[in-house]
Amino acid sequence: MNIQESINPNLKSNRVPSSDEVVALRSLIRAETVALESVKTSLAQAEGETITASKRVEEARLTLEAALSALSAAQETAATLSKLLEPIELSIRQKKGILHPLRRFPPELLLEIFQYRIDQDEWDRDLEADLD
Repeated sequence: MNIQESINPNLKSNRVPSSDEVVALRSLIRAETVALESVKTSLAQAEGETITASKRVEEARLTLEAALSALSAAQETAATLSKLLEPIELSIRQKKGILHPLRRFPPELLLEIFQYRIDQDEWDRDLEADLD
């Protein structure tokens, strides 16, 4: 037996309440009905807020998913373009090499410059050998 059953004798018997009890019970029913309506209103509001929050979470999830997809696509594009850099840079270097002013020197002049350097190195070695 719980405490409410021991306090309220009407819960376990079929006794007819007195007129004072009827007035008190009706007053309690009105108060509990007001409280019940308040709880129902609060519950409906909480359920509405739950639905709104769930929709916002779903929208945020979709936005995040779209952003992640865009990020992945941008990363793939960057990786692909990065792979194209090296061949283009090599091609530019080769073409610049072809246009280098040194290529316009007459071969005879280049031969003379390099031959002079070789002769100079031989002369330096001979000098070092004589000094030793």
